[in-house]
Amino acid sequence: QFLYFIGAAQMATSNTLLNLSEAQLGLVRRLAPTVLRHREFLQHTVANSALKSAAADAEKKAAAAMAVRDYRQALNHCWADSTYIAPRAQLPCPQLASGDGDAVEQYGDASVHLAQFARYVHRLGPVKHRSDMASLATQHGKRDAVEALRLSIDAPAFVDAVVDQAKSSAKIVTTCAFATHEVATVHAANYVRFLAFVQRIRAQTTTPVIPTLGIDLAWHAHMNHPASYAADTQALVGYIVDHKFGAEDLEGVDVEAARELLREMWVDQFGDQVPNPYAPTENDDGVCAVACFPGCLPGFCGTATSSSSHGADGAGDAAAGAASCVSCVSCAS
Repeated sequence: QFLYFIGAAQMATSNTLLNLSEAQLGLVRRLAPTVLRHREFLQHTVANSALKSAAADAEKKAAAAMAVRDYRQALNHCWADSTYIAPRAQLPCPQLASGDGDAVEQYGDASVHLAQFARYVHRLGPVKHRSDMASLATQHGKRDAVEALRLSIDAPAFVDAVVDQAKSSAKIVTTCAFATHEVATVHAANYVRFLAFVQRIRAQTTTPVIPTLGIDLAWHAHMNHPASYAADTQALVGYIVDHKFGAEDLEGVDVEAARELLREMWVDQFGDQVPNPYAPTENDDGVCAVACFPGCLPGFCGTATSSSSHGADGAGDAAAGAASCVSCVSCAS
């Protein structure tokens, strides 16, 4: 199975970079190694016993609430310190799973990854995250004012978003079971094309814009470097592409027809020589190949989700201007 998977990856990567602009190529090359590290971070996180699928819903919610509380306290601690300098690291950045540069000492060994995961979820809402960081920056060094700020992570729904993202992350880790730079490059290239693809879909059809799990993995990895994400998306499409929380109502949507339309539109826009993430592929054993659709199923399987996390990257920038919101559909179980 592993050899089949690697073979599929090599065939896909041979045409992965066809017809990409220099700017797109630059992003793919910077993003691919980060996709690998990002998946490892998710793997470490979903292995936490409190977030595993076997855990009771009440246990998951309690763990998520504690993670959000710890993350908020970390933000308060950082921004109340007048000597604190917001990091503005560009891709590639330190591996989050190791905790490098993430003030690990603020958390106990049992909670460090959960608090980092809350940061991750915060960053998956790039426009709200950007606004929160700008608000914190205006109160830099003023402890009472920092603690009094109402941030998006203070809403009760954010705890639910952390729980939902833990479920989605488990699905991503299971489906995107790879450990090679070549496969990460495929996902990164598909994601970069997806940014352009979204613009056409929005202009020509009301079809739901649904990324595959591989695209989602790369998208999430990119969003977790907010300064890079803001600069790159503005350079490539002219604005910061948002990625909203919550579920999008897909009732009445023929998801199989939507997938087929997306597959055809992808070929029409990019040609049939590059990997098509909307063409489900699997081997005889049911193992997902490189460009598989969520779960390698012919249709969609789950609920619309989104996210973002801790971090001060890009906090010195003004809050986002024009933004387009795209929902992400992934398996919730």
